[in-house]
Amino acid sequence: MRNFAMRNLAAAAPILFLLSAPALAVIQPFPANFGTENVVTNGTQIYVRVGGAGPAVVLLHGYGETGDMWAPLAARLVRDHTVIVPDLRGLGLSSRPPGGYDKKTQAEDIAGVLDSLKIDKVDLVTHDIGNMVGYAFAAQHPERVNKFVVIDAPLPGIGPWDDIILDQPLSWPLPRILSRNHGLNCGQAGVAAVVKKIVPLAQPGIGAD
Repeated sequence: MRNFAMRNLAAAAPILFLLSAPALAVIQPFPANFGTENVVTNGTQIYVRVGGAGPAVVLLHGYGETGDMWAPLAARLVRDHTVIVPDLRGLGLSSRPPGGYDKKTQAEDIAGVLDSLKIDKVDLVTHDIGNMVGYAFAAQHPERVNKFVVIDAPLPGIGPWDDIILDQPLSWPLPRILSRNHGLNCGQAGVAAVVKKIVPLAQPGIGAD
C-alpha cells in the first residue's frame, strides 16, 4: 500500500509543479495612452482599444486570438497614428451572440465601430482569420480603405496564392468558403477590386501595390 501511494505521489509531482509554477506566457499590456470602449453595433457589442492621433489604422486579430496580440505593434504605431484594435465578435471581451459569424456581418461590426468613433477611412492590418474580415470590409466599403496589409494566411489573387493552389489545390479552399458561406465575390474581378489596396509586406513577393 505504501509503495502504491508513493507511486501515485511521484506521478502527481509534475502536475503539482506545473500548477504551482508561474505562468510563462506574459501578455504585453497596451500603452497607457490607450483607452477602451464597448461599442454596441450590428446586433452585438464589440470591445475595442483606441489610442493615439493621426491617420487611422485598424488591427484585426486571427482565429483563437484577441486584440491583445497587437500590443507590441500598437505601441509603435500609436506614436503617429490613431490605432483601433477590436476583439472580433465571439472572442475576447466582445459579446457572443448566437449568430452573425459570417465575414460580411463581422465586417459590418468593424464599420459600426468606425462609425461610432467617427472615423471615415483607415489602413487595415489583418492576421489569419482577420484577413477574411478585412477582405469583406474592403470589398463592401472600398471607399473607406486606404491600404490593406494581409499577414500569414493567404487570400485568393494575392501574393503566393497561385503557387499555393498549384502545389496543394485542396488544402486551402478559401474562394469557395468566402463565396459560398460569406457571399463575397472571389472571382477575378472581385479580387482585383480589393487587391489594389494591398501594400507590400516585409517579405518580397507577398502583396502588391
